[in-house]
Amino acid sequence: MFTANGAPRSLVVPPELLPSPGSQLPSLTPAILTELQATGWSRVGLMVALADEATGEIAMISHVGRDKNKPNALGPLGETSQQAGPVIEQPLETLYRGIGEELGIKEPQSLGLRIAKSEGWVINQWPRGINYPEEYACAISFAAFMPRGLLQHLVAGPHGNDEANGLRAMHPEVVMQTAEEHLRPGVKGWLAQLQRGMLLDPDARPLVEVDFSGVYQTALQDIDLLPKPASVLA
Repeated sequence: MFTANGAPRSLVVPPELLPSPGSQLPSLTPAILTELQATGWSRVGLMVALADEATGEIAMISHVGRDKNKPNALGPLGETSQQAGPVIEQPLETLYRGIGEELGIKEPQSLGLRIAKSEGWVINQWPRGINYPEEYACAISFAAFMPRGLLQHLVAGPHGNDEANGLRAMHPEVVMQTAEEHLRPGVKGWLAQLQRGMLLDPDARPLVEVDFSGVYQTALQDIDLLPKPASVLA
């Protein structure tokens, strides 16, 4: 999955996942999952910059060591989309779950998050992790803005679960200056892509408060786009 000069090959993004007028976030459908699988993606999900609307700092989660990253590696809120049979988890549902799982917040609605009303995301080719060379997640990437001071309040609170062991508030410039060994793979490329799209600027486009009232949760499992071994398919 690499080009002749050693750079990762850019994977094809289905047009339906690209920003379009009037769309707050893209929708995931069985047809889109089939297309992602056919074009080489291994996962689909979110990578979200939880940002202080006033200071521009973003939440960087310190992750427990696992097959995706080294111990204490810093990265944004990230979640693989899930499904159960024909039910496919949509981006706002994934965001709701991720806030609960990685930040331990039981009522994400209470955060008062705001996101772009329209066309406020990019698709990032996110490396799946250190133990998964040449595998990439199709990451729906955007900023979710917090009221002034809320991020610092969250940083000061207790942290610790199966995935995360800490939380820091960092300016994007500081993240870009951080040594790669202290970051999850792909962080700087992801952040640069958000900056190029002016997605970290709360004044670049109209914002609306995230409405989690319609979130539906069920016994979903991570969407795995990789081909199954013959023994599994039999």
